[in-house]
Amino acid sequence: MWDVTTTRFRKQSAVRSSSEKMNRRLSTEEAARSKAWSLRNGAPGTLLERLSRSQKRCRPISTLVARLSTHGAAIIQRPSQFASSPKRSCPKFDVPTPNGPVACPAKDLTSFAKTFTGVLGVSAVHLETGEQVAYNSDHPLLTASTFKSILLVSLLEMVDVQKLSLDDRITFTATKRVAGSGVLKLMRSDTEVSIGDLAVLMITISDNTASQMLFDVVGHDRIQHTIDRLGLTRTRIPLSPKEMLLGIVGLDASMGPVAFDLSMERLLNREYDFESRAYSSEGNISTPADMCRLFRRIHNNEVLSCESKRTFLDIHKGQQLRTVIPHRLPAGTVCAHKTGQFELVSCDVGIVYSRHGPYAIALMANGARGDRIEVNAALAALSRRVFDEFNGPEA
Repeated sequence: MWDVTTTRFRKQSAVRSSSEKMNRRLSTEEAARSKAWSLRNGAPGTLLERLSRSQKRCRPISTLVARLSTHGAAIIQRPSQFASSPKRSCPKFDVPTPNGPVACPAKDLTSFAKTFTGVLGVSAVHLETGEQVAYNSDHPLLTASTFKSILLVSLLEMVDVQKLSLDDRITFTATKRVAGSGVLKLMRSDTEVSIGDLAVLMITISDNTASQMLFDVVGHDRIQHTIDRLGLTRTRIPLSPKEMLLGIVGLDASMGPVAFDLSMERLLNREYDFESRAYSSEGNISTPADMCRLFRRIHNNEVLSCESKRTFLDIHKGQQLRTVIPHRLPAGTVCAHKTGQFELVSCDVGIVYSRHGPYAIALMANGARGDRIEVNAALAALSRRVFDEFNGPEA
């Protein structure tokens, strides 16, 4: 006779037996892993104990203090024990004292910045009323790809004086490839691309190859002339897009064509060289105030012709990377902006066209710990707080 109670008991016993076997097998595997780990690291223990020790070993990373140079940018120092594995070192940036009270009453901006890991710089100015929000706005920080907006200004200045046309075409070859963001590096060699299309790729998807091709057209001297003309007194762009990209992974252009493949591999493996020039005061640096000044002068017709100004802003309005400034703003809010990101550096600069008038904004973070998605989410929240300062929380 079939007995429900007995059958249930037998099933439960079978489950317990299976569970016990699984636990014994996992215990055996854990012991084996522990032994192997011990042989490699000289310290046995459970997974939890090893995790605890691992966290303790990571604490010396806090000694990677960023000292400020005469220019104010962070110079990364890495202890010798990490020299063989640059991707394991994660430098700590000192957070400087705020440069003064917030000009308009952003009540929680300072408290927000204090919870941010790394150095945070914020500058925002309403382009009609002159109201400002500022936190470390004059502190020099690494720009990542936001400097490409300056490059575009230089390019359009050449268009205005008829030294070139946006319809002029440049031949892309495999030797011009630059790793990192963008799609041009994947294109067939000997493809002809117009200067205007290269500009769109450079800004909207931060295409490094397109940026380098335009950098070669414009040159260092003209870019410096643009910086001086704009009055960006704390901005320096000594590195080309290619030099910056290779630098963050510990390579340089003198290696020739092999540098592209190596840089692609190191980016994939997240192997960064925090002692490189790209991570130092000799890299591409600016301040939030300077970046705001750039967009304010463009908006005020102080730099480019009307047609070039429209081209500049239209390209920036086509930005495809929208995880920072526009991410938490009300639906339909138009933004003309340029992002910039590489390991430990996240920036976004541009103009927000809000209901109560446009404002220029620059958010720059160096040494930001944590997942990039989390860092961008924090900056997006900060962007919304600035928006609310100019428009009210119900806008």
